[in-house]
Amino acid sequence: MPGRTRAPKSPIQKALVKRRRLVRRDGKLARSETMTVRLDPRLRYLAEIAARQQRRTVSSYVEWAIEKSLDDVQLGDLPDSTVAAEGPKLWGVSKAERFARLASHYPNLLDHDEQVLWTLIRKNPAIWKDGNLDLGLLHTHWDKFVAVARGEVDSSILPRTPCK
Repeated sequence: MPGRTRAPKSPIQKALVKRRRLVRRDGKLARSETMTVRLDPRLRYLAEIAARQQRRTVSSYVEWAIEKSLDDVQLGDLPDSTVAAEGPKLWGVSKAERFARLASHYPNLLDHDEQVLWTLIRKNPAIWKDGNLDLGLLHTHWDKFVAVARGEVDSSILPRTPCK
């Protein structure tokens, strides 16, 4: 009815609405994520013109431009070590997997908080055994490792002994 106010949504209702936005009509997850960026007005205007020329939305143009630029950013000393070339080696479905891959291959790219987390992982005998990472166990305890690295909880919640 017009003029009628709705009751505030519960956290569960909000989560369901957010989830619905990520699911397409055919039930599969949407392929892209939302990212908010600040652009200089001149750059925004020129991106709109470029997008028109390519008959794309500005969002599609920006995604294309970023993807194209990944071939120009070097990660290492070798000529073929661009972000685009290394992408398959660095991408993983879970945050834990992506983090472990980045930390293993390019530890120099970790910020301070990530270095603390990586050190915590590498010093944990249940996760790090004989120089090898147990990715499955890390995935299981990922939220705990992150919380300990942030100083939110005590390290006693982490697994201590290697699982057999």
